[in-house]
Amino acid sequence: MKVAPLRVRVGLALALGTSLFASCAPSERGEAEIRPSEVPVVPQGRAPTAEGSAPPGAPDPGPRTRRLSVGDHTVAVLETAGSEPGARLPVVLLHGARFTKETWRELGTLDGVLGDRRVLAVDWPGSGASPGPAPREAAGFLRQLFEELDLDRPVLVAPSRAGCALAALLGSPTALSGAIAVAPACGEDFPPDSPVPARVLWGTADRVLPFERAADLAARFRAGRVEAFPGASHPCYLDDPDRFHRVVREFLESLESG
Repeated sequence: MKVAPLRVRVGLALALGTSLFASCAPSERGEAEIRPSEVPVVPQGRAPTAEGSAPPGAPDPGPRTRRLSVGDHTVAVLETAGSEPGARLPVVLLHGARFTKETWRELGTLDGVLGDRRVLAVDWPGSGASPGPAPREAAGFLRQLFEELDLDRPVLVAPSRAGCALAALLGSPTALSGAIAVAPACGEDFPPDSPVPARVLWGTADRVLPFERAADLAARFRAGRVEAFPGASHPCYLDDPDRFHRVVREFLESLESG
């Protein structure tokens, strides 16, 4: 599935600040500008999500919306049930500046394409259904979020601006089982020789952050590898969602197989 070429803003402010997601406006971050009508809607094949869980014996309604308190923040999360705890690695999906957790629902990422596992899409405070302000300290916020969600070392998917949160969390390498960085901001702040296994996904036609940065970023991980998306733009997962899901699924399976 392809979307039309995307126009992007050129000003970038990639310094990792204390407020991270709120440190500057989307226009300053250089996030790709995509109107809501340009985000592809993938048929779900299941009933629309409703608050809470389905009644006993009812068909699975798909991902449910949760709202929880994380420190001083109220956070909205879309969650799929997955298999029994501990059977498969859970996945936490963050989002870029112009997107929300709903992007992952529309893309079909919460529709079982990553296998029978627990998948959670998070609205960062100050975005989507999570009111601001943004956390002042991203790593501490994420650790608290994982604790509230009863997540043990999930795999974190961090596109674009969410790379700043990933950079902060990589200072606590035991917090993650793996990382998937999608053309991430703040790559210069990723610690060298990180023991966290990683995949670095990048569109070769990215006009926000050049593809040439991908190899250097992957080299900051002991087990890092670049996955190039030929001809894709900054949010490469929109240009080729089938390949995006396949790459993520294969990475998860490689981690689980040891």
